[in-house]
Amino acid sequence: NAIYQSGNNSITITADKLLINTFSNADKANGIGADNTFNPTKQTMTVNGDVDININSSSGAGIKTRGNAETIINGDLTVNTNGKPYNYYSGQGIYASTDYGVGTGKYERDFGGVVVVNGATNISGNGAGVVANGGGSVISLNGDVNITAVANRNPALIAESATINVNQNGDKKVNISGNIVANTHGEADTEAEKNTIVNLNMDTKESTLTGVAFNAFPLEGVGTNHEAKGYINLGLSNGATWNNEQKGGLQLYSDYEISNGWYPENTIVDFAGSHISTFKGGTSAETAGNIFQKDSKDLTIDNYS
Repeated sequence: NAIYQSGNNSITITADKLLINTFSNADKANGIGADNTFNPTKQTMTVNGDVDININSSSGAGIKTRGNAETIINGDLTVNTNGKPYNYYSGQGIYASTDYGVGTGKYERDFGGVVVVNGATNISGNGAGVVANGGGSVISLNGDVNITAVANRNPALIAESATINVNQNGDKKVNISGNIVANTHGEADTEAEKNTIVNLNMDTKESTLTGVAFNAFPLEGVGTNHEAKGYINLGLSNGATWNNEQKGGLQLYSDYEISNGWYPENTIVDFAGSHISTFKGGTSAETAGNIFQKDSKDLTIDNYS
C-alpha cells in the first residue's frame, strides 16, 4: 500500500492532488489501503482533494478498504490498472470487503468496508472496476462516473453480499463500458449480510451503459433457507442509453479455480440474459431512456416503475 491505515484511528489527508504510482513484481500493490479487522470501532480515512492512482503490478486495487473501515474521497478519483489480473479478486479500481482470509475471530464477516467518492470516478485498465465483497460492504459513487472494464472475469461493477450505489442522488454523467454483476459466490450460509444489491441510476442524456446485467441469483434465493438474494436495480431516464450487450467474458472464475474446487460447482451460474429487479424509467416519452437490445438472450424485468 502506498498509503495505509490500520487500527481504529481516523485520519484526514488534505492536498490539491495525490499522485500515487505503485510497483511490484511479485505481489499486490494497492494505492490506498484501509484495514480494520475484528474491531467494533470504525476507522475513517478522509481525503480532501483529487486522487490519481496508477497500479503497475500484476494485481492490486486503487482503493482497498477491509473490515470496519471507511474511506471517503472528497474530490475526483482516477485509477488505471496497468497489470494483468486473472479475475476481479486480483485487480480493481475500488475494492471493499469484509475480513475474509484474516482468521476466524469474533467479528469476521460482521463488518464490511465502506468507500465513498464524492467527486468524479474514472477507472480504466485491465482489472475490474468496482468490487464490493461481503459483510455488507458498501461502495457509493456520488459524482460523474466513467468506468471501462471489459477484460474477461473483470466486470465494471460486481457485488457479493454487499451493495454498490452509483448516482443515487441523480443528475450526474455516468458512462460504463463493462458488465454489471450481482454474484452469489457460494457464501450464503456464512455471510452476515444476505442481500447483494447493485443500484445504478442514469438520468442524463450523456449517460451510457454498454454491458449486460448478470444476476447470478435465482428468484427464490440461495442458501439453506434461501435467505440470500440478489438485486440489480436500474434507473434509465432523460435520454440515457443502455446498450444491452456483453463486454468481455462472463465466466467469472477460471477453469483452474473451478477444477481445484475453489468455487463449488453449484455456485457457477450460466448467463441466461440480463435481469433487472426494479427498473425506473422516465415519466413521459420526452423523459424516457433508451434500451438497445443487442444480446441474443432475453431481457427480464421483475418490477417496472
